[in-house]
Amino acid sequence: MIYFLYGDQYPTLKKQLKKLKEMLLGDTVDEFNYVSLSAKEVPVQDIVSEASKPALFAPKKMIVIFDPYFLTTSKEKVDIEKIQDYEVLKKYLENPAPYTDLVFFLEGSNISTRSEIYKRINKYGTIQEAQNLTNDQLNGIGMQYFKKRNVEISNDAFQELLYRCDNDLAKFTMEANKLCLYSSKITKEDVENMVSLKLEQNAFAIAENLIQGNTERALKIYYDLRILKEEPVRLIALMASQFRILTEVGYLSEKGNKKDKDSIAKVMAIHPYRVQLALRNLNFIHQETAKTVLDQLYDLDYKIKSGQIDPYYGFELFLLNFKEISKKRV
Repeated sequence: MIYFLYGDQYPTLKKQLKKLKEMLLGDTVDEFNYVSLSAKEVPVQDIVSEASKPALFAPKKMIVIFDPYFLTTSKEKVDIEKIQDYEVLKKYLENPAPYTDLVFFLEGSNISTRSEIYKRINKYGTIQEAQNLTNDQLNGIGMQYFKKRNVEISNDAFQELLYRCDNDLAKFTMEANKLCLYSSKITKEDVENMVSLKLEQNAFAIAENLIQGNTERALKIYYDLRILKEEPVRLIALMASQFRILTEVGYLSEKGNKKDKDSIAKVMAIHPYRVQLALRNLNFIHQETAKTVLDQLYDLDYKIKSGQIDPYYGFELFLLNFKEISKKRV
Protein backbone atom coordinates (compact mmCIF):
# COMPACT_ATOMS: atom_id res chain seq x y z
CA MET A 1 0.00 0.00 0.00
CA ILE A 2 1.10 3.58 -0.70
CA TYR A 3 0.58 6.39 1.83
CA PHE A 4 1.32 10.11 1.78
CA LEU A 5 1.26 11.89 5.15
CA TYR A 6 1.73 15.66 5.25
CA GLY A 7 0.92 18.71 7.36
CA ASP A 8 2.34 21.79 9.05
CA GLN A 9 2.05 20.57 12.65
CA TYR A 10 5.01 18.24 13.15
CA PRO A 11 3.91 16.78 16.53
CA THR A 12 0.48 15.92 15.08
CA LEU A 13 2.09 14.52 11.93
CA LYS A 14 4.51 12.42 13.99
CA LYS A 15 1.62 10.96 16.02
CA GLN A 16 -0.17 10.07 12.79
CA LEU A 17 2.92 8.23 11.53
CA LYS A 18 3.19 6.39 14.85
CA LYS A 19 -0.45 5.24 14.60
CA LEU A 20 0.10 4.08 11.03
CA LYS A 21 3.23 2.19 12.08
CA GLU A 22 1.31 0.44 14.86
CA MET A 23 -1.51 -0.42 12.47
CA LEU A 24 0.81 -1.85 9.81
CA LEU A 25 3.51 -3.50 11.94
CA GLY A 26 1.92 -3.99 15.35
CA ASP A 27 4.22 -4.08 18.38
CA THR A 28 7.20 -5.60 16.57
CA VAL A 29 9.31 -2.99 14.79
CA ASP A 30 12.91 -3.82 13.87
CA GLU A 31 15.49 -3.44 11.12
CA PHE A 32 13.89 -6.31 9.17
CA ASN A 33 10.44 -4.77 8.78
CA TYR A 34 11.02 -0.99 9.08
CA VAL A 35 13.23 1.22 6.89
CA SER A 36 13.48 5.03 6.84
CA LEU A 37 15.14 6.93 3.99
CA SER A 38 15.59 10.56 2.97
CA ALA A 39 14.42 11.51 -0.52
CA LYS A 40 17.17 14.14 -0.56
CA GLU A 41 19.85 11.47 -0.14
CA VAL A 42 18.48 8.35 -1.83
CA PRO A 43 17.32 8.47 -5.48
CA VAL A 44 13.82 7.25 -6.23
CA GLN A 45 15.05 4.29 -8.28
CA ASP A 46 16.91 2.99 -5.20
CA ILE A 47 13.77 3.53 -3.11
CA VAL A 48 11.82 1.44 -5.62
CA SER A 49 14.52 -1.23 -5.53
CA GLU A 50 14.23 -1.45 -1.74
CA ALA A 51 10.43 -1.50 -1.88
CA SER A 52 10.50 -4.31 -4.47
CA LYS A 53 12.48 -6.64 -2.19
CA PRO A 54 10.53 -8.89 0.24
CA ALA A 55 11.16 -8.38 3.96
CA LEU A 56 13.59 -10.72 5.70
CA PHE A 57 12.13 -12.71 8.60
CA ALA A 58 8.84 -10.76 8.40
CA PRO A 59 5.68 -11.05 6.26
CA LYS A 60 5.67 -7.31 5.41
CA LYS A 61 7.83 -4.25 5.72
CA MET A 62 7.25 -0.53 5.98
CA ILE A 63 9.44 2.05 4.22
CA VAL A 64 9.12 5.70 5.27
CA ILE A 65 10.46 8.34 2.87
CA PHE A 66 11.21 11.62 4.62
CA ASP A 67 11.59 14.98 2.80
CA PRO A 68 9.91 13.98 -0.50
CA TYR A 69 10.69 17.39 -2.02
CA PHE A 70 9.48 16.28 -5.45
CA LEU A 71 5.90 16.29 -4.10
CA THR A 72 6.10 19.99 -3.19
CA THR A 73 6.00 23.29 -5.06
CA SER A 74 9.37 24.24 -3.53
CA LYS A 75 12.10 25.30 -5.92
CA GLU A 76 14.83 24.22 -3.53
CA LYS A 77 17.92 22.93 -5.33
CA VAL A 78 18.68 19.34 -4.32
CA ASP A 79 21.96 17.77 -5.50
CA ILE A 80 20.37 14.37 -6.04
CA GLU A 81 17.85 15.75 -8.54
CA LYS A 82 20.18 15.27 -11.52
CA ILE A 83 20.19 11.47 -11.12
CA GLN A 84 16.50 10.93 -10.29
CA ASP A 85 14.57 8.50 -12.50
CA TYR A 86 10.97 9.39 -11.78
CA GLU A 87 9.59 7.07 -14.47
CA VAL A 88 10.69 4.10 -12.36
CA LEU A 89 8.78 5.48 -9.37
CA LYS A 90 5.66 6.24 -11.43
CA LYS A 91 5.53 2.65 -12.71
CA TYR A 92 6.01 1.25 -9.21
CA LEU A 93 3.18 3.39 -7.80
CA GLU A 94 0.82 1.88 -10.37
CA ASN A 95 1.71 -1.63 -9.25
CA PRO A 96 3.29 -1.61 -5.75
CA ALA A 97 4.71 -4.74 -4.13
CA PRO A 98 2.04 -6.39 -1.92
CA TYR A 99 4.55 -7.06 0.88
CA THR A 100 5.68 -3.39 1.21
CA ASP A 101 3.94 -0.36 2.66
CA LEU A 102 5.58 2.75 1.20
CA VAL A 103 4.97 5.95 3.18
CA PHE A 104 5.92 9.44 2.01
CA PHE A 105 6.25 11.77 5.03
CA LEU A 106 6.33 15.55 4.53
CA GLU A 107 6.32 18.33 7.09
CA GLY A 108 4.61 21.14 5.20
CA SER A 109 1.54 21.85 3.09
CA ASN A 110 3.01 23.26 -0.13
CA ILE A 111 1.89 20.22 -2.09
CA SER A 112 2.21 20.04 -5.87
CA THR A 113 -1.15 18.50 -6.78
CA ARG A 114 -0.22 18.73 -10.48
CA SER A 115 2.74 16.42 -9.99
CA GLU A 116 2.40 13.11 -11.84
CA ILE A 117 3.75 11.32 -8.76
CA TYR A 118 1.12 13.00 -6.55
CA LYS A 119 -1.64 12.03 -9.01
CA ARG A 120 -0.54 8.39 -8.96
CA ILE A 121 -0.40 8.31 -5.15
CA ASN A 122 -3.86 9.85 -5.06
CA LYS A 123 -5.15 7.25 -7.53
CA TYR A 124 -3.48 4.11 -6.22
CA GLY A 125 -2.76 4.99 -2.57
CA THR A 126 -3.98 7.04 0.40
CA ILE A 127 -3.29 10.70 1.15
CA GLN A 128 -3.69 11.93 4.73
CA GLU A 129 -3.27 15.51 5.90
CA ALA A 130 -2.45 16.08 9.57
CA GLN A 131 -4.94 18.83 10.35
CA ASN A 132 -3.84 21.95 12.20
CA LEU A 133 -5.10 22.28 15.74
CA THR A 134 -8.07 24.55 16.36
CA ASN A 135 -7.76 27.47 18.77
CA ASP A 136 -9.80 25.57 21.37
CA GLN A 137 -7.66 22.44 21.03
CA LEU A 138 -4.39 24.36 21.44
CA ASN A 139 -5.88 26.27 24.39
CA GLY A 140 -6.74 22.99 26.10
CA ILE A 141 -3.40 21.35 25.36
CA GLY A 142 -1.52 24.46 26.42
CA MET A 143 -3.21 24.86 29.79
CA GLN A 144 -2.70 21.16 30.54
CA TYR A 145 0.99 21.53 29.67
CA PHE A 146 1.54 24.14 32.39
CA LYS A 147 -0.77 22.42 34.87
CA LYS A 148 1.18 19.15 34.66
CA ARG A 149 4.38 21.03 35.44
CA ASN A 150 2.84 22.92 38.37
CA VAL A 151 3.57 26.23 36.68
CA GLU A 152 1.24 29.22 36.98
CA ILE A 153 0.73 31.41 33.91
CA SER A 154 -1.51 34.46 33.83
CA ASN A 155 -4.26 34.53 31.22
CA ASP A 156 -2.77 37.50 29.35
CA ALA A 157 0.64 35.78 29.34
CA PHE A 158 -0.92 32.58 28.00
CA GLN A 159 -2.78 34.43 25.23
CA GLU A 160 0.42 36.30 24.30
CA LEU A 161 2.27 32.97 24.10
CA LEU A 162 -0.40 31.46 21.84
CA TYR A 163 -0.27 34.56 19.64
CA ARG A 164 3.52 34.45 19.32
CA CYS A 165 3.46 30.71 18.53
CA ASP A 166 0.72 31.28 15.93
CA ASN A 167 -1.02 27.92 16.51
CA ASP A 168 2.24 26.04 15.90
CA LEU A 169 2.24 23.18 18.41
CA ALA A 170 5.94 22.42 17.95
CA LYS A 171 6.93 26.02 18.66
CA PHE A 172 4.47 26.22 21.56
CA THR A 173 5.97 23.11 23.20
CA MET A 174 9.52 24.43 22.80
CA GLU A 175 8.72 27.92 24.12
CA ALA A 176 6.49 26.66 26.95
CA ASN A 177 9.26 24.33 28.12
CA LYS A 178 11.72 27.25 28.12
CA LEU A 179 9.30 29.37 30.17
CA CYS A 180 8.72 26.55 32.67
CA LEU A 181 12.47 26.30 33.25
CA TYR A 182 12.63 30.06 33.73
CA SER A 183 9.90 30.55 36.33
CA SER A 184 7.07 28.82 38.22
CA LYS A 185 4.93 31.97 37.82
CA ILE A 186 4.92 33.30 34.27
CA THR A 187 3.82 36.84 33.45
CA LYS A 188 3.09 38.52 30.13
CA GLU A 189 6.39 40.40 30.47
CA ASP A 190 8.22 37.05 30.73
CA VAL A 191 6.63 35.92 27.47
CA GLU A 192 7.45 39.19 25.72
CA ASN A 193 11.08 38.98 26.85
CA MET A 194 11.67 35.31 26.07
CA VAL A 195 9.50 34.40 23.06
CA SER A 196 10.49 36.01 19.77
CA LEU A 197 7.99 37.45 17.34
CA LYS A 198 7.61 36.42 13.71
CA LEU A 199 8.13 39.10 11.06
CA GLU A 200 4.36 39.48 10.66
CA GLN A 201 4.03 40.01 14.41
CA ASN A 202 6.87 42.55 14.40
CA ALA A 203 5.03 44.43 11.65
CA PHE A 204 1.94 44.38 13.86
CA ALA A 205 4.01 45.69 16.80
CA ILE A 206 5.21 48.61 14.63
CA ALA A 207 1.63 49.37 13.59
CA GLU A 208 0.31 49.11 17.15
CA ASN A 209 2.98 51.45 18.54
CA LEU A 210 2.27 53.99 15.80
CA ILE A 211 -1.45 53.83 16.49
CA GLN A 212 -0.91 54.33 20.21
CA GLY A 213 1.42 57.29 19.62
CA ASN A 214 4.70 55.54 20.49
CA THR A 215 6.68 56.46 17.38
CA GLU A 216 10.01 56.01 19.15
CA ARG A 217 9.24 52.38 19.99
CA ALA A 218 8.00 51.71 16.42
CA LEU A 219 11.26 53.10 15.03
CA LYS A 220 13.33 50.92 17.39
CA ILE A 221 11.56 47.76 16.18
CA TYR A 222 12.14 48.86 12.58
CA TYR A 223 15.85 49.58 13.18
CA ASP A 224 16.26 46.12 14.78
CA LEU A 225 14.63 44.53 11.73
CA ARG A 226 16.82 46.57 9.41
CA ILE A 227 19.92 45.16 11.12
CA LEU A 228 18.48 41.72 10.25
CA LYS A 229 18.22 42.95 6.63
CA GLU A 230 14.42 42.80 6.46
CA GLU A 231 13.12 44.56 3.36
CA PRO A 232 10.77 47.56 3.84
CA VAL A 233 8.51 46.28 1.03
CA ARG A 234 7.77 43.14 3.07
CA LEU A 235 7.02 45.25 6.14
CA ILE A 236 4.72 47.51 4.13
CA ALA A 237 2.75 44.50 2.87
CA LEU A 238 2.43 43.06 6.37
CA MET A 239 1.45 46.40 7.91
CA ALA A 240 -1.13 46.90 5.17
CA SER A 241 -2.61 43.55 6.20
CA GLN A 242 -2.82 44.76 9.82
CA PHE A 243 -4.61 48.00 8.88
CA ARG A 244 -6.94 46.04 6.61
CA ILE A 245 -7.86 43.86 9.59
CA LEU A 246 -8.48 47.02 11.63
CA THR A 247 -10.92 48.36 9.06
CA GLU A 248 -12.77 45.02 8.79
CA VAL A 249 -12.95 44.50 12.55
CA GLY A 250 -14.12 48.10 12.95
CA TYR A 251 -16.89 47.56 10.42
CA LEU A 252 -18.05 44.27 11.96
CA SER A 253 -17.90 45.61 15.52
CA GLU A 254 -20.06 48.61 14.59
CA LYS A 255 -22.54 46.48 12.65
CA GLY A 256 -25.35 46.01 15.13
CA ASN A 257 -23.02 47.22 17.92
CA LYS A 258 -21.56 43.71 18.22
CA LYS A 259 -18.14 43.52 19.84
CA ASP A 260 -17.96 39.77 20.38
CA LYS A 261 -14.39 38.92 19.36
CA ASP A 262 -15.18 35.23 18.85
CA SER A 263 -18.01 35.86 16.38
CA ILE A 264 -15.92 38.46 14.51
CA ALA A 265 -12.95 36.05 14.42
CA LYS A 266 -15.19 33.35 12.98
CA VAL A 267 -16.45 35.64 10.21
CA MET A 268 -12.92 36.78 9.36
CA ALA A 269 -11.33 33.33 9.87
CA ILE A 270 -8.57 34.68 12.11
CA HIS A 271 -7.46 34.02 15.71
CA PRO A 272 -9.75 35.67 18.34
CA TYR A 273 -6.70 37.20 20.00
CA ARG A 274 -5.94 39.16 16.83
CA VAL A 275 -9.49 40.51 16.91
CA GLN A 276 -9.04 41.39 20.58
CA LEU A 277 -5.88 43.36 19.74
CA ALA A 278 -7.62 45.09 16.83
CA LEU A 279 -10.56 46.11 19.05
CA ARG A 280 -8.08 47.49 21.56
CA ASN A 281 -6.33 49.53 18.88
CA LEU A 282 -9.64 50.88 17.60
CA ASN A 283 -9.81 52.81 20.87
CA PHE A 284 -6.88 54.86 19.50
CA ILE A 285 -7.71 55.06 15.79
CA HIS A 286 -10.98 55.16 13.85
CA GLN A 287 -11.55 52.65 11.07
CA GLU A 288 -11.84 55.47 8.51
CA THR A 289 -8.42 56.72 9.60
CA ALA A 290 -7.09 53.18 9.22
CA LYS A 291 -8.36 53.25 5.62
CA THR A 292 -6.42 56.46 5.04
CA VAL A 293 -3.23 54.86 6.38
CA LEU A 294 -3.88 51.81 4.20
CA ASP A 295 -4.04 54.01 1.09
CA GLN A 296 -0.81 55.72 2.12
CA LEU A 297 0.91 52.34 2.45
CA TYR A 298 -0.29 51.29 -1.00
CA ASP A 299 1.01 54.60 -2.41
CA LEU A 300 4.39 54.12 -0.69
CA ASP A 301 4.63 50.56 -2.03
CA TYR A 302 3.99 51.84 -5.57
CA LYS A 303 6.59 54.62 -5.28
CA ILE A 304 9.24 52.19 -3.99
CA LYS A 305 8.57 49.59 -6.69
CA SER A 306 8.53 52.23 -9.44
CA GLY A 307 11.87 53.64 -8.25
CA GLN A 308 10.48 57.02 -7.17
CA ILE A 309 11.78 56.72 -3.62
CA ASP A 310 14.43 54.79 -1.70
CA PRO A 311 12.68 51.97 0.25
CA TYR A 312 14.48 52.53 3.55
CA TYR A 313 14.16 56.31 3.44
CA GLY A 314 10.52 56.10 2.32
CA PHE A 315 9.48 53.69 5.06
CA GLU A 316 11.31 55.60 7.80
CA LEU A 317 9.67 58.81 6.59
CA PHE A 318 6.28 57.09 6.77
CA LEU A 319 6.94 56.12 10.41
CA LEU A 320 8.11 59.62 11.36
CA ASN A 321 5.13 61.28 9.65
CA PHE A 322 2.51 58.77 10.82
CA LYS A 323 0.69 61.21 13.07
CA GLU A 324 0.22 63.66 10.22
CA ILE A 325 -0.66 60.92 7.72
CA SER A 326 -3.31 59.47 10.04
CA LYS A 327 -4.98 62.87 10.36
CA LYS A 328 -5.66 63.02 6.60
CA ARG A 329 -8.94 61.95 5.04
CA VAL A 330 -9.39 60.43 1.60
